[in-house]
Order: sequence, then C-alpha cells, then structure tokens
Amino acid sequence: MNPQDEQDTPVSSPAAEPAISYTERLREFPTIVFAALGVASLTALIVLTLVHIDHNEDVRLEARTEGRARLASARDLVDQQLVALRDNVQQVADQIDSGQLDQSAINADLQQRLQDNPQFWSIGVAYDFDGRGVDYDFSTNDPGQTDTTPYFITPGGVVEFSPFPYEYFVRDTGHPDYSRGWWFRDGLTKGAHWTGAYFGNTSRRMIAEYVAPFTAPASSDGTIPAPSGVSLGTYTLESLNSNLSWLDLGASGYGLMLAGSQFVIHPVPEYWLQSRSIENAFGESASLSATDEERVAAYRQVVASSGEGQSGFVDYVDEITGREAWLFYETVPSTGWTLGYVLIKSEALASDPVGRRQMMGIGTAGLLTVFSLVAVMLRIFGRGAARLWGPSLSFAAMCSLGIALIWTVTANYGGDSATLTDGSSLRGIVDEFDSNVTATNPDLVTNEVFAGVFVNTVEFQDDNVVVSGIVWQRYLDRLDREIEPGFTFPDDVRSTTFTPAYDRVNGRERTVGWRFQTTLQTSMDFSQFPFDAEDVSIRLRHREFDKPIVLIPDIPQYDLIVPVARPGLEDGFEVNGWTVDRSFFNYTTTNINSRFGIPDFSRVGTVPELRFNVRLKRDFLNVFTSRMLPLIVVSFLVFAVLMTVSTHDERRTQFGTTTATVLAFAGSLMFVTILGHNALRSALNSSQIIYLEYFYFVAYFAILAVAVNSILINSGRARGMLFYRDNIIAKLGFWPMVTGAGFLITWAQFF
Repeated sequence: MNPQDEQDTPVSSPAAEPAISYTERLREFPTIVFAALGVASLTALIVLTLVHIDHNEDVRLEARTEGRARLASARDLVDQQLVALRDNVQQVADQIDSGQLDQSAINADLQQRLQDNPQFWSIGVAYDFDGRGVDYDFSTNDPGQTDTTPYFITPGGVVEFSPFPYEYFVRDTGHPDYSRGWWFRDGLTKGAHWTGAYFGNTSRRMIAEYVAPFTAPASSDGTIPAPSGVSLGTYTLESLNSNLSWLDLGASGYGLMLAGSQFVIHPVPEYWLQSRSIENAFGESASLSATDEERVAAYRQVVASSGEGQSGFVDYVDEITGREAWLFYETVPSTGWTLGYVLIKSEALASDPVGRRQMMGIGTAGLLTVFSLVAVMLRIFGRGAARLWGPSLSFAAMCSLGIALIWTVTANYGGDSATLTDGSSLRGIVDEFDSNVTATNPDLVTNEVFAGVFVNTVEFQDDNVVVSGIVWQRYLDRLDREIEPGFTFPDDVRSTTFTPAYDRVNGRERTVGWRFQTTLQTSMDFSQFPFDAEDVSIRLRHREFDKPIVLIPDIPQYDLIVPVARPGLEDGFEVNGWTVDRSFFNYTTTNINSRFGIPDFSRVGTVPELRFNVRLKRDFLNVFTSRMLPLIVVSFLVFAVLMTVSTHDERRTQFGTTTATVLAFAGSLMFVTILGHNALRSALNSSQIIYLEYFYFVAYFAILAVAVNSILINSGRARGMLFYRDNIIAKLGFWPMVTGAGFLITWAQFF
C-alpha cells in the first residue's frame, strides 16, 4: 500500500458510550453515601483520638502534680513530728552536758516533755559510769540501782515511769546480754542519730528511735563520778502509721515510709512489725513472680533516688490492690528516710466525665468507620442479596457493638471520688463544726469521739436493707464520766439491736464495742438500671445527741482507708446480686431546727453527721440473663415472623402466613413481653422510667409494626415503595431499627 492510499483510508470514529440511566445512578448513590460517611467518621476518629490522648495526658499530669504536692505537704508534716522528737532529745543531752539540767531535775523535765508531746511513745536518759555498764541512782549515789532510771512512756495517753533493766547498759563483749544494748553503745560511739526501726524489748513494740550522747559534769565534791550516756526518744511505728493515715493523701492512695530498704510505715502491718525489707516483703527472691520482681525493682529505684535527695515517681503495680499505680517519693530531711505515696491510677482517673464521653465518641466513630468500609466493599464486590443484606446487618452489628462499648465505658468510669473523703478532709469538717460551736457559745467544748464500723452482712429485703456487724467508740479520756457511750442509727425503720461486745481500757483510753443488726430504708436511683450503683449508708449518731459531740472515723484502726481496699468489710464479703465496689466514710450535714424540749440543747443548726458507706454495683450478668436475654429472643422471633410475610401468594401458602396467624403469634409475644415488663417494675418498685424499660418499648413497637405490616400485605393494600420487592424494605430495616433505637437510647442515657 502506498502512502497515498493510506491517507485516503477513512478513520472510523469511536463508538459513543451509552448514557448512564437515572436508575443506575440511583443504585450507586448508597455507595457514595457510605464512602462519604466512612471518610467523615475516619476523620472524626483520628481527631477524637488525638484529643483524647491529649486530654488523658493532661488528666494524668494533673493527677501526678496533685499527688506530688500532697506528698510534699505530708513530708513536711511528718518531718515536723520527727524533728519535734529529735529536738527534745537533743535538748535533754545539751542541757545535761552544760549542767543546766542536774540529776535531781531530770525526772520532772522528762515527764513534762512527754506530757507536752503525747504523740511520743517515750523519752528518757541512760547512763554509763566509767565504762562499767551500769546505771546510777542519783538519789542514793548507789550504782546498780535500776529501779530509778529516768525513762518515761505514754501507754494510752498516761505518762508512766518505766526503768531500764540492767542488761541494756552492758558494754562488756563477753557478757551474755551484750547484744541487747546496741542502741546505747551506738549512741556513745556514733553520736546523735536515728537508729532506724526495731522491736523494743522494753516497749514490746516496733519503734523508731533517736539517741544523742552526753557527758554529765561530776559533782563538786567528787562523790558522784562524771557519767556518760545517751538521751533517747521514740515513736511507735503504730503511731507513725496512725499519723500518716490522717494526712491529706486523698481518697485514691495511701502512704508508706522506708528507712533505707526497711519498711517503717505500710498499710500491711506485717511489713513493719516483722521489719521486712523490700527484698523479702513480697516473698523469697527465688519464688517471686514477674510482677513482684518489677515491684522490688521499683522500690529499689525509689530508695536509690531518695538516698541521693531526689524526689519523683515510678510506675508499678500496687501490692495491695493489684492495680497499676504511681509511687511518689520524697526524702524526709530530718531522718533521710523515704516517704512514699501510692496513687492508684484507675481511681485517680475514674471520675473524669470528659474522658468517658470522649471514649464513647471514639468508639462510635470507629464503629461507623468499620461499618462504612464494609458497606462500600459489599456494594462494590457483593452480588445479589449480599449488596442489600450486608449493609443492613453490618449496621445492626455496629449498633450492637456500640451499645456494648457504652456499657463497658460506663462500668469502667463509674467511680465518683468527689464523694469520698480522706482523714485530713474529715478532720477539716470536724474543725469547722468546732469553730461554729465556739462562735455560738464560747463556753461549749466539742467532745470528739472516735467511731468505727465493721460490716458482716448486707441483705436487701423489699425496699429496705438489713445490715449487721460491729460498731465501736473510742474515748481518749476514759475519766470523762459526762458522756455515756452508745449509738443511734437515725435512718433505721425498725429498732436497731445493739448487743455489748467488749469494753476495754488502756491507760486513759476506753474502747466500747457493740454487735448490731439494723434495718435501713433505702433510696435507690434505678434510672440507669442495670448499671446503677447504690450506697448502703449507715448514718451514725451518738446516743447523747443533745450534747456537742462529733463522731470522728477511727481511721487508725483500719489497715488501709483507701475505698477500693474496702475498709470495714469482712474478707470475702458478698451481697447477692451485687458486686461490692468500695467502702468509705463521709460526712453529711443535717439541719436540726428543734430543741426537743431540752433547755440546754446545744446542737441546733447545721451539724455534720458521720456516715459509713458500702457502694454496690449491680451484677450485670444476672440482669442480662434474666431480663435482657428474653427480649433478644423475642426480637428474633418477631423477625422470623416478618420474614414469612410476603406479597406472593405461593410463599404465604408455603409458610401458612395469614393475618390471623401473625396476629396470634404477635399477641403471644406481646403478652410475654408485657409479663416481663411488669415483673421488672414490680421487682424494682420504681416511680420513674428506667433505662432497661426503653428496650421493652422498642419491643412493643417492633411487634406492633410487624402486625400492621402483615395486615396491610394480606389485605391486598400493599402499595408503593414500602412494599417494594416482596416487602424487602421492612425486612432490611428491622434490625437497623431495633438496634439503632437501642443505641440511641443508650447514648442519650449515659453520654
């Protein structure tokens, strides 16, 4: 072919593409909608996640900052207490050295110091004459008279004279009792220092001791030699634990103290009673679990950093609750010991409503993203029924998962630490009441009585709750005969039974306990049933309620006051149908506007009243199987009936679907649903519509909608898009309608 022929050959134009019909465009419209929804939900997911991460870090930073501030404040208060003991001991040694405190005045001086500082356990002086290892009676100038050693203790708040036995002063290495006076010898050889924590043979307690050496001047006539010795003072570790429990460490943690690697203060008494160190507190090193090994490593890091004068925190798993926590630490200046504060992370973050809402938003955006992706894939690659049923069922699955997600978030963020109070804040309420009483009548003195509760059983009976256990009152001055011990429970609906259990006297302290059984009226909020949390609250009032008496929680009598440790509850404590979440003390104010016919009634006005609370969360699994599972079964049965409803005569004949059969089946399902609904209302006896009831309303609507749908189709009046392709719109929309309504109800209730 020559080029000319090639040029003359006509070029055929491409065939025009057929126009896309309106129907085809309409069919592709859902794909575009799902794709747009996916892009929007994915964008929302990313944004919400970043916002939540930033918010969560802010909350954690705020909690850590507050924790460090609380610990710094507690460190200063603890240091003040230890410095007070150190200074008193040092003053005694200095005054003996200088001759300002002669031998005849030592007893009176020591006794006065102990009366001025009742928080001390003891203060005293120990002598050694010319290295002979014996003490000296200055009143008789007779060496070896051990019954007059100047040493005083304060058991139960009463100052008592308590001389040392001879073997404490032995300095002869060959003597069989040589090892017993190590603190005395260390004081003479090492100078003034804290001896650490050890078991005192005289006090029969674990003590922390400070010693300071001195050399007393000899008498002018030379009849009394110049003795050397040490002045000493002690705190009991029990007292230090008690003091620390009253410090402002919040309601989400607890304090501890280490002298080197040895526990001096810890909520587990065995740690300091047995002088355990961080190496053996959690068991033998060969048998430690991975968690215990990490815990030991965390404590070692704390001790090492604190020993260098540093402060900070470490992440670890708390040994009491088994939860993740921060362990903050500071160095106590006067002793060089390590003061620690354990803050449980879940408790510190539990009452964050913003975080809870953000988690719900993230979960919803994530589910919408997955649903959109699945729907688009089904629209593109699906064939036949999958293109229709896939998006419908995936949307229903998304809504179901969304409901489960909101339930989970609600359960995990259900704490409300704002209602919980620690020792310091409780003390603040009492001090405020005392100020109000004094301002009203300067002649009145508020009597403070320590009160404690230990609950054995809780049982719900109709609208009431029956509680049994032990209550006690502790009086620091047992000589006060104007107050008769006893309780009343103002909220009991039947007379409370009090049976005397014990009456103990220790020095000036008196502790009286009673076993009790009471029936209390409950005021439950069922609006979020079955995710409701109820407080079984015992309001305590002194029997002599007309006097200015305020009850103070006896916090030192509990190993740990942190609410999640459930103070005041028996080990293995259970309540049928409920999960025990926590227990705690708090105060509520009561306005007393009557004098009850008592002329000198002194409690008119607003007064604080002590409460002991047991917070219970309903057992969801029990409610799910007994209340919600039947509703799910009814929903599946209603859907099965809907699937048999058809616009084709042959299919109606095949399934035997007539208006009468559908109405009969719908009526039976409605009857079953109504019975379950009535049983729920009767069991709760609530005057409000509760969360779970909305699911019954959805079930009613679904049953009625299927019945109406069947009537319209079987009557031959099925027309329009509603009954398109054998009632496919109703069938495809059933599960999205049911689950979507449930999701919206749940979102509105808990968001």
